[in-house]
Amino acid sequence: MMDLGTLGGSESSAKALNASGQVVGLSDVADGSSHAFLYQAGNFGMTDLGTLGGKDSGANDINASGQIVGWSNLANSFNRRAFIAELNGGPMTDLNSLVDTDQLGYGDSFYFAEAFGINDMGQILVKDSWDGVALLSPVSKVPILESSWLFLSTLFCFCGYQPRKFPLFFCIRGILQSSTDGWLVN
Repeated sequence: MMDLGTLGGSESSAKALNASGQVVGLSDVADGSSHAFLYQAGNFGMTDLGTLGGKDSGANDINASGQIVGWSNLANSFNRRAFIAELNGGPMTDLNSLVDTDQLGYGDSFYFAEAFGINDMGQILVKDSWDGVALLSPVSKVPILESSWLFLSTLFCFCGYQPRKFPLFFCIRGILQSSTDGWLVN
């Protein structure tokens, strides 16, 4: 058994472990609040993931890519917001800023309060402010470089591209590398 330590407070609690041995959870800090942490063996130790501006946060899960999800308070608020921290403890991002919740039609009182799990495909299980549960799936936009037009014109013929039936994205999304731009509610 190994003591993971704390972030300067009296207690810590581990919530999840991935295949690389990275551990996430929450730990007390010196001022008595709790912060989400990432623990990595070796010289890394426990890393404070911070908050979204509020006093407390907690990490609930980590996937094989090192993406971390959990909850955090906002500044001057006790309400929780779901977060994702990208790639091994990178900056915390409010998931609500990555999802167009207006299109859901629930109004201003609706938000994602806590993320409970993330799988290796980047899908996130969240609890909303109305105590419902949703599965968020990442969506990507494919950057198109000027130098790739010749390649794309050949690809259109190969994919059977028909401008009125299929957008360009569907033909090339699995072939070109892309970055995540947000999540869709399933």
